[in-house]
Amino acid sequence: MALTIETRTGKPVYAGNIKIVPFARSVRWQFPKVPAGFTWNRAVAVLAVYPDGREEVIPVRDSTRRIEVTLFGLAALWVVFSLLFSRQGYPERRRKDGR
Repeated sequence: MALTIETRTGKPVYAGNIKIVPFARSVRWQFPKVPAGFTWNRAVAVLAVYPDGREEVIPVRDSTRRIEVTLFGLAALWVVFSLLFSRQGYPERRRKDGR
C-alpha cells in the first residue's frame, strides 16, 4: 500500500489589489497491483499578498470535519463501553425452567 500526502498551491486569484493563493492537501492511498485507491482533498490555507508586500497565511478551519471526527470517536467509545459492560457486572440470566 502506498500512502502519499501532498500539499499543493492553486492558481492565484486577485481580489482588488490583494493576491490570494490557495493551498490544498491531498491524501492518496493506492493499493499495489490494483488500479483502485482512495483520494481525499481538502483546503488547508490561503496566502494573502497585499500591495505593500506584506503576506498573511490564513488557515482554513473545517468545523464539519471536526464534528464528524468527534461523533465517530464518541460512537467508538460507546461501542467499546457497551462491549465491556455487557459482559461484566450483570448476573447471569436463568432459564425459565430454573436452571
